Amino acid sequence: MIEPPAPDELVLPVPDAERPIERTARPSPEEARAFKEAWQSRPAFEAPTETVGAELPAPVYTSWEDYLARTTERKRLEWCRVKAKTANRERRMSGRPERSITPQEVWQVAETAQGRCTYCGSLALEGRPTGHDGRPMPWAMVGRRIGSLDHRLAIVDGGTNDWENLAWACLWCNVWTAETDRQPGATDHGALQDCPSDEPKREHPLKREVTYAWNLRDVMRSKGMYVTTDLGPHLADRGFDLSEGQVRRLVSQAPERLSLTLLAALCDIFRCTPADLITIESPSSPPARPLTWRKWST
Repeated sequence: MIEPPAPDELVLPVPDAERPIERTARPSPEEARAFKEAWQSRPAFEAPTETVGAELPAPVYTSWEDYLARTTERKRLEWCRVKAKTANRERRMSGRPERSITPQEVWQVAETAQGRCTYCGSLALEGRPTGHDGRPMPWAMVGRRIGSLDHRLAIVDGGTNDWENLAWACLWCNVWTAETDRQPGATDHGALQDCPSDEPKREHPLKREVTYAWNLRDVMRSKGMYVTTDLGPHLADRGFDLSEGQVRRLVSQAPERLSLTLLAALCDIFRCTPADLITIESPSSPPARPLTWRKWST
């Protein structure tokens, strides 16, 4: 008969809150700078293709209302807790984000989007498929049904966990950001839209077409700066070490993703306001929907 261990020999499990955090060695500033330059100039990822003749599984949820009716609040917050933990984790090249987000904030992002991908409009409320043994399975066929929390400006590119930088996205658009079909109305890779794919997508009666113009080049000229690369040292003085190619693209191309800290740095350099750098236009658009506020209840 095996005798139980003595009290002094008992090894109790360490709670997660008291368990020491294993931190990976941070790279040197030179290594981090080289990685970021290589990341900026990387070629576009090649997305996987759908298997010809493969039968797509039926969608788990058919609408936002169906998702709310078939899930509990506890299950939804647990799902959001996993996504918040991923967003708050420490990264080798950029460290831990300065601001941590909560599961309630992740839920607010999903609720604001009504569970639909910000980029292609697919209903993205499912989790990654797993086998009977719990191991992950290929998800490309249903990539537009899987919900995820996306950073409009990636953390490695200087993005943050601020509300303005968060978006709800299907896993396909979150991973394959360079896809040419990353647009509203995509019906591939298991997408589930408001209407069948053989019918034209109906426009919302209150949808406003909002565009913007990037006026950085004009602001530079008004301040007597005519050479694009002259902006680099001013950005470096404010903590933005960008290559000449990145500075050139920042001036010549309208950025789709721009951190607030970089926008504030540009305003400080040229002694201007965000309205001088960005002109918002909404031609022939219907009136905007009135703002409504709802207090989050716990």
